[in-house]
Amino acid sequence: MRRFFHRKSKKDPVTEGEERTAPPAIAALSTAVTTQPETAQNNVTRWPPLKVLEQKSEPGWKATTDTVASEGLIKIRGFRATEDQKTRVDIVAVHGLNGDSFKTWTEGGVMWFLDLLPKHLLNCDLRVSTFGYNSKVIFSGTNLGVRDFAMQLLSSLHLMRKATFSENVPIMFLCHSLGGVVFKKMLIMAHERESLYNDIKISTKCVAFFGTPHGGSGVASLTRVLRNIFDVCTGGSVRADLLKNLERKSAELAEAAEQFVERAYHLRIVTVYEGRPLKPALASFPVVVDKLSAVLNLANERVIPVDADHRNICGFWNAEDPRFQSVLLAVSNVIKESVALEDNKLKGCVFRFVTSAKPC
Repeated sequence: MRRFFHRKSKKDPVTEGEERTAPPAIAALSTAVTTQPETAQNNVTRWPPLKVLEQKSEPGWKATTDTVASEGLIKIRGFRATEDQKTRVDIVAVHGLNGDSFKTWTEGGVMWFLDLLPKHLLNCDLRVSTFGYNSKVIFSGTNLGVRDFAMQLLSSLHLMRKATFSENVPIMFLCHSLGGVVFKKMLIMAHERESLYNDIKISTKCVAFFGTPHGGSGVASLTRVLRNIFDVCTGGSVRADLLKNLERKSAELAEAAEQFVERAYHLRIVTVYEGRPLKPALASFPVVVDKLSAVLNLANERVIPVDADHRNICGFWNAEDPRFQSVLLAVSNVIKESVALEDNKLKGCVFRFVTSAKPC
């Protein structure tokens, strides 16, 4: 029975090394290349289409610098074929404004959730993906916006999991700055379209926000914080037309923040907020996203202040750095708790089925 999450079993009729046939709708998306099962190799793969962008070598690797190649959902570590008894977990990272699907999360050649986090989750088999998008156009007045990128993330993740028979694998999202806004909108859409995306709705178990503006005291507060972020990205100047569009978008994002809270009660949330300002030459405000805007104030939220600025709050290379030790432990703990909870639910379901001969 695989109701809550997927465990590989030696009794499975189809194993990782064998060919697997995807449903026709999924196979049609992969006509340019052959759909491969998850393997122990760390292939960097974008969904959809299933296109190999670059081989990741052990132990070091170099992220692509191609802007187009770094957009979309990119798998940088697959499930390991030899780890039969481990619980599978999806890790998905979403960068913020002017960010990059690789560079945002990398410090000193180390991507912490790829290189450091697995050492804290020895009983988990992690698939690691990063989502890239052209964040510069979100508030530029074009037709592309948060909703469009949220839909791209939602549909790409759904298709990848469906094609690899992993719809029930629990998901942990890591979101920097406005990437958290994209995630929140994605989760709202998964609830709105649960007939199609119920797997994402149910499987989303945890999220870590790094300097994400949630709204604070309202639209005015959110507009101020978003302008701070724009000042950092534009060198301190925001065009008048962009500022007017920013104010309009702030109202939409504030409404989305309220809708998210209604759907976040079951999540395990880690909120990391910055405690250090950027260089005075780049900005005149103390911090980009202050505590008031970064904290959701939910009962299921773990709040961690970090002595780093907005750009460096989500990237670290040393697991012994005291500033980030609590972040690494908090992220690993919420994953462990989520896996343990689902494991207990599954065991309880099996027990009720065996003792009562009734489905759960």
